[in-house]
Amino acid sequence: MREAVLDERRHCCQIDDAALPGPMSTRIRLETASAWATDLVEGNAIAKNSQVHIPVPAGATVVDGGGRTLMPGLIDAHWHTYYANIPVSILATADMSEVAIAGLLGAKGVRMRGFTTVRDIGGNPFAVKKYADSDLYPGPRMYMSGPPLGQTAGHFDLGAYNEVPSNAADPLPYWERVGLFAIADGVPEVTKRAREILRMGATQLKIAGGGGVTSIYDPLDVQEYTFEEMKAIVDVAETWNTYVLLHTSLPTRLFKQRSRPASRRSNTAI
Repeated sequence: MREAVLDERRHCCQIDDAALPGPMSTRIRLETASAWATDLVEGNAIAKNSQVHIPVPAGATVVDGGGRTLMPGLIDAHWHTYYANIPVSILATADMSEVAIAGLLGAKGVRMRGFTTVRDIGGNPFAVKKYADSDLYPGPRMYMSGPPLGQTAGHFDLGAYNEVPSNAADPLPYWERVGLFAIADGVPEVTKRAREILRMGATQLKIAGGGGVTSIYDPLDVQEYTFEEMKAIVDVAETWNTYVLLHTSLPTRLFKQRSRPASRRSNTAI
């Protein structure tokens, strides 16, 4: 097991990821320190912290922290690897390659801001996760929701206004084909789509239960998906030993009156 001792003193300057030992580079964040201390890091965990020098174990690497603060990695439970790095207008002017590049480049910034773990709650950044996990490019540990699931005319429906009535034989809209969003209606269809998203590698599911500011067709105060549809999605998640995140702008009291909580394991993300 690799060990390292970090000395923190009263001077602040930026440190690059490459200056740190490999296994530690995805684990620590360094900033300003008001006094100096020594931390012993074993593997990817802080094993000991002291205001006096810790003897350097045999074979350990010593890193001068230069006045920065060593802290455990932060966790962002509501993150969008793609949506946070692109303007909404890009959905009308670009393709998935541009979206993926923007998300990959943004992943390094996430980690350098101190977030070593994120829960991505909508999109298709599985390639970014693969590159971060294999250290091909800097990025946080990612727990993926995969394409967010919504109803026709709902928060995630980006279909053209005149593409109605829809036909099962028609191709999916571009952003659905590439997995940035997913649209499904009715219990059988939402059940299948939820299982497909889990098959992609999602660790939890994300659905739209109400309108949104960036939506094209739905008012902000509507409820989306019926109780039966929500219950079907949550049932699928529970068979996978996971849970469902819900986008809604409705007050919690009103939402519960309209749909009843589908499961104790559902979450609300506004």
